[in-house]
Amino acid sequence: MAFLDSFLPASFRGVPFRVADESGAGGRRIVVHNMVGGEAPVTEDFGAKEQRFTVTAYVAGSFATAAGLALRSALKQPGAGLLVLPWQGSVQARVEDFDPSRTKDVNGYIEFSITFVEAGSGLLFGRLPAISELGALMLTGISLVSTLASSLISWSGGASGDEIDAAATGVATLEALRSEAGITGDVADDLAGQIKDLAVTSFAANPETWLATAGEIARDLAREADPGTAASFRTYALAADVSTVTGITMAGLLGAAAAMVTAGADYAARQDAVAARSALADMADTAREAMATLGYVAAEWYGGLIGAALDAMSRDAANLKPLVRVETGLSLPSTLLAWQVYGDPSRAAELISRNKVATACFMPSALTAIAPD
Repeated sequence: MAFLDSFLPASFRGVPFRVADESGAGGRRIVVHNMVGGEAPVTEDFGAKEQRFTVTAYVAGSFATAAGLALRSALKQPGAGLLVLPWQGSVQARVEDFDPSRTKDVNGYIEFSITFVEAGSGLLFGRLPAISELGALMLTGISLVSTLASSLISWSGGASGDEIDAAATGVATLEALRSEAGITGDVADDLAGQIKDLAVTSFAANPETWLATAGEIARDLAREADPGTAASFRTYALAADVSTVTGITMAGLLGAAAAMVTAGADYAARQDAVAARSALADMADTAREAMATLGYVAAEWYGGLIGAALDAMSRDAANLKPLVRVETGLSLPSTLLAWQVYGDPSRAAELISRNKVATACFMPSALTAIAPD
């Protein structure tokens, strides 16, 4: 069976190829400390090394040129994709580098040397380099705004009925976000448990601790959420009732979480990123003035976090391809259209989704597409 497996086709992002050689280096990240006067070192295990897959791939046959262009297009796309190898199976991976080659003496054969890196969870720092900064900024703000809000509540004579009601609304909002954020498995169960514990924690007894806990849950939700659910975070941030100190604080924390998710999403085209950036800016304006009632420092923190997210999205948008209008003059099947536009029939689903087409066999004669290479 192993002999037959060696001839099974591999693929990346659904584009098939054959494999001449494959390897998958791994290991542990071991840090060695040599102590003065010690007879043996001290070692620490910092976890697994990133998994790399080194592949010698090829396409061959009468259509090798077209197949090679399709594979090159798949390898050039940003973000993670599904990699399937004959021996090592399937994994979400990113392309670190690739090098195609052909020779005139071997017609109908194109070889690719490719290095893939396992995509991993992408949950610690998010999907953009700036997300680590946003996460750190939010962590700082959680302590800041919960302290300021607690002081204001204390100066007003303690937690009123309206403040307690606002806390209950905050719990309901966090639970609604958890259910809509596309989080599954043990992480979803853990977050559900944290929200349930918050619901039975007395807000009146210690508003500062309650608000800090709510902020940490909001941050965890943003870090774990499917980036496609960013609109839900923005919607709930906009819906927060800012007539109470608790409501204002939740609006700021939810707005910060929305900034993390929105800035951390992978956008396919420049216009997509620009539209999301505009939506985030509009959402932020609503809570910005309310946050100022907690004090100048709170408003400065909130504005700084939103500004960092908007800057990150501007940089990201500048590197994305724009959307263009494609006119064919007649209705074509989606796979043929994807081949004509991109040289890659596997991108048919992308065209169908973007143009909201009900029948893949009959695409519009004029449609929108991401600009080809």
